[in-house]
Amino acid sequence: MHFAETSMASTLKLRLSWSAILVSVVLVCFPTNRTAVHVVPKLLTSTQTDTIVREAELTATKRGGWSRFRHDTFPTVDLPAKEITALSEFWDTTLPETVFAALARLYDVPKEALTFNDIFVVKYSSEGQRGLPVHIDAAHLSFNIALSDSGTHYAEGAGTWLHILNRTVTLSNGDALLHPSALYHKGTELTSGTRYVLVGFVVVGPWWQRWYYSMW
Repeated sequence: MHFAETSMASTLKLRLSWSAILVSVVLVCFPTNRTAVHVVPKLLTSTQTDTIVREAELTATKRGGWSRFRHDTFPTVDLPAKEITALSEFWDTTLPETVFAALARLYDVPKEALTFNDIFVVKYSSEGQRGLPVHIDAAHLSFNIALSDSGTHYAEGAGTWLHILNRTVTLSNGDALLHPSALYHKGTELTSGTRYVLVGFVVVGPWWQRWYYSMW
């Protein structure tokens, strides 16, 4: 009888151990913030946003216009940050320090594990590209920072629609929208004016560790 009780106790402990392991795996692989959407007010100053727009337009003029076919599936009228060479120090130092600090804090990832996969300035306008269809991004985390003001530079209501929220998030100049790249979203169409947005795709961890973050 004593042997049977001991055997049952051992079996129960084993089952509890496996249950604890399973729960730990679930918590690690499916963190609660994997679908979190954040708005960070005034991540950039108005001086910084005005400078980005001015230098982007100057660069576009020098190169003969904005890029229109840089992305195969969902192209935007944009300019890659690396082509706006007057802001090299900003792209290399200021922007990563600012954006990575916010992402690390809000998504509980190591700041040093974050790298840019792509950074570009998008130009939506009533005469050109008005918006962007529903899509996901090729990264782990995405951000877009408003470089112009709704109601001042373009008609109110244009912004980023996210399926998980079923609503459009509109931003004021300098505000940032952060979200996991795998969330379906779109750029809602504007009816008048020009809307500039700084967009970035971020990957997490070295290549051998990125499977861990693929839930984003």
